[in-house]
Amino acid sequence: MFKVGHIPWNKGKTGVFSEEAINKMSLSSRGRPSSRRLDKKYHEGYVLVYKPKHPFADIRGFVKEHRLVMEDKLKIYLDRGKIVHHINWDRGDNNIDNLYLFKNQKEHSKYHRFLEKCVYGMINYHFKTKEKDYIKNYQKEYRLNHKKSISVL
Repeated sequence: MFKVGHIPWNKGKTGVFSEEAINKMSLSSRGRPSSRRLDKKYHEGYVLVYKPKHPFADIRGFVKEHRLVMEDKLKIYLDRGKIVHHINWDRGDNNIDNLYLFKNQKEHSKYHRFLEKCVYGMINYHFKTKEKDYIKNYQKEYRLNHKKSISVL
């Protein structure tokens, strides 16, 4: 920590770094992978691949790998509206057999609503049948216990 009133060594000095050194330093921080970064990154479970010349790369030059796999299969660039869905819900599994292409977000959302209805339907069916079995067993036990208590009196 610096003390109050401390003056930095380079305050007011010019020409500490050469013009060439300044240009190199500014280029090194423009989103290119440095020696510390790999060509692959991970964001929210997705695998990102460094492809700066891809037409749909983000500002840092990365593209989601599952989109690249689908583009490679179809031999076209996918526009931003197309949604590539992971069938097994594992965002890191970018095998072509695990990917499905939706034409837009609306179709993708419709598919997820359908899945939710199926899951909720299965859960409700399971609990309703279990609940019916539980009530039947409870009623039997109650009747047996009730008869015993009545016969004792």
